[in-house]
Amino acid sequence: MAEEKRAHAMMFPFPCSGHINPTLKLAELLHSRGVHVTFVNTEHNHERLLRTGGARLAGRDGFRFESVPDGLDDADRAAPDKTVRLYLSLRRSCGPPLVDLARRLGGQEGVPPVTCVVLSGLASFVLGVAEELRVPSFVIWGTSAVGFVCTLRLRQLTQRGYTPLKDESYLTNGYLDTPIDWIAGMPAFRLGALQLRLRNLRLLRPVK
Repeated sequence: MAEEKRAHAMMFPFPCSGHINPTLKLAELLHSRGVHVTFVNTEHNHERLLRTGGARLAGRDGFRFESVPDGLDDADRAAPDKTVRLYLSLRRSCGPPLVDLARRLGGQEGVPPVTCVVLSGLASFVLGVAEELRVPSFVIWGTSAVGFVCTLRLRQLTQRGYTPLKDESYLTNGYLDTPIDWIAGMPAFRLGALQLRLRNLRLLRPVK
């Protein structure tokens, strides 16, 4: 009965180190406070995580690692825009495996049902998983406050006509020196200073 009442956080960071590491640290803190934790990674990163930062946590009571497929093939992983491909693939395909995993965990003896879903900022597609499971969701953002504020304004860059770039010449013709002076609480800065991976034009096109 006590195990059934224990909080159980299923955590899914976007699969890159800048998201995995802070989410893993939060997972460790939650576990130290008695929360049952299931840390979910992609199959591609799973074994590597267990050999590095996750090794000290593997096998602890109430802490488990699980994985889901990312939908990429070797050609995708070698592509210059592999991060974009990874994001789009996960957005399309990771929802059902995560829901199935959560339900399977809830049916195992000694494992409490998932009571919340924790995701990192770029994994917003996981919010739908929490809705389907009818549990709360929480988002962890591991970058600086400035980076977070800029990310919140990405849509406005498109609405105001700054992006997407017209063609590759805009990377070298001085356009990236365009001042951005309309974000409240921040001094003016160059468009090129935003954390947009501006050299990847696909990231500047709206994701459908």
